[in-house]
Amino acid sequence: MRIKLTTKIAKEQRKSALRLLRKLKSEMPADGTCYIAGGAPRDWHHGWGCRDIDIFYCVPSDPEWIPKSFKRLSDTCTYASPYYKNGYIRSVTEYSCTSGTLKYRKVQFIHTTENPLNVIKCEFPISLSRIWMGIDGKIVGSDEYELSYDARIIFELDNKTYNYIYLDKILGRFSQYCFMPHNWEGRRNK
Repeated sequence: MRIKLTTKIAKEQRKSALRLLRKLKSEMPADGTCYIAGGAPRDWHHGWGCRDIDIFYCVPSDPEWIPKSFKRLSDTCTYASPYYKNGYIRSVTEYSCTSGTLKYRKVQFIHTTENPLNVIKCEFPISLSRIWMGIDGKIVGSDEYELSYDARIIFELDNKTYNYIYLDKILGRFSQYCFMPHNWEGRRNK
């Protein structure tokens, strides 16, 4: 599903975020890949401004590589993420934007242990998060995302991680959606 943005704020933030993504790609080793995924493109698709930017990246030739030129964004913090126990997150480096359409928003560079697109398409446990933007600037949603968007249902796709911390953050913002847990069996007939 190719996504078209409809609001000015979404288009402006996408443009600023794309500059960050391309800057990251330009400083990475040649085998590095990166995508903006999850909340920002999902919020833009819904016509809102984003709360933060999550950039997923991987550099197979240098597993310890972290972005260096983004320090000018503001304070930096690198940490191992306690929320992911599934092994595909190596570390998270967080910056704060200090200007432009992304001012006051956090930018998280999430270092994955494998190709970030595989992580986004196969490991994100919530259907409404399987949406991404590559360095070409195109925003794409997976089949699960498209079904969620069209049916207005947030599907829990697996329960390998404790998803309710994450769900608690997004359910209130998506009151027009219902939520279907991974283990829901449906209404049983008597």
